[in-house]
Amino acid sequence: MRLALPKFLALGVLAIGALSLPPLELPQRLDRVFYDAWSRLAPPEAPNDIVLVELDKPVQQAGLIETARWQQARLMLTTL
Repeated sequence: MRLALPKFLALGVLAIGALSLPPLELPQRLDRVFYDAWSRLAPPEAPNDIVLVELDKPVQQAGLIETARWQQARLMLTTL
């Protein structure tokens, strides 16, 4: 009986955890897990025409915008 008790406790904890999730939220969580695993295990090749630039100071943004205009490049600014 002692050996079966930890198995039953683990099964009970898993059942409570599964039943506490809203039913429509489970597919979304699985989708996130699959996408995260895919993006880490087999990330797609980055295109050659995209450059990521990290700015240390917001003041440097003006210089980046001016350089992009001079090169006639498309520019997208985002925070990470």
